[in-house]
Amino acid sequence: MIEITPNTEVRTIAVEAPSTIRIFDTLGIDFCCGGKKELQKACESAGLDVATVIHQLTAACSAEHPSLSQHWEHVPLSVLCSHIVRQHHLFTRNEIDRLGKLLNKLVTRHGQNYPELVAMQSVFAKLAEEMRLHMQKEEQDLFPYIEELEKCVETGKVPSSASFTNVENPIRVMMREHNDAGGLLRQIRTLSRNYQVPKDACPTFLGVYQGLLEFETDLHLHVHLENNILFPRAAALEAKILEAKVLKTAS
Repeated sequence: MIEITPNTEVRTIAVEAPSTIRIFDTLGIDFCCGGKKELQKACESAGLDVATVIHQLTAACSAEHPSLSQHWEHVPLSVLCSHIVRQHHLFTRNEIDRLGKLLNKLVTRHGQNYPELVAMQSVFAKLAEEMRLHMQKEEQDLFPYIEELEKCVETGKVPSSASFTNVENPIRVMMREHNDAGGLLRQIRTLSRNYQVPKDACPTFLGVYQGLLEFETDLHLHVHLENNILFPRAAALEAKILEAKVLKTAS
């Protein structure tokens, strides 16, 4: 079991002890895009006592969510890619359609009294457009290349199907887009006052805010699996393959 100290990186804790992810999410500590911070600094930024947080993380129980209950750093990359597509890409696409329609309905009925809904609708539409394109690029280009990397280890060949010079290039693009998506989610959270519904909220109001909160939570986990596990492993695997090629050529 990982020893959690104030100097441990948040990313390391989330990767080695997946059950802590729910704690980070609840406390508002960024474990995906900003996961390279030491826990002490992350707690200071969030206004939290690091000793209390360490106690909560240490006591965290295993979660039932399939992305939390398994140590994904040990499974084949093809399995992880497939899981991300089936579990997170599918959820994101479905929720983009569902929440987009509900937001439209909410704005039509209550936008005049709650102008923040109009702003949220605009931000969510931008997020939806960016995520659709982002997931398409992963599924059509990046993920197939990562899966080919694994096959190259078995065959001893060098990957040839990529439309980019090396895997680091699309990874940088994907991580930048993750940051952009995170920024849009923070805008929605601010506009919704941390998803606090008005006292006179109708069922649609409640459903939209709860849905947006679940959407944010899933996307945090989605990004964590890619930024902190899939991408570093893919880059390391490609480097290993190319190094073997250089050694073979030199001999």
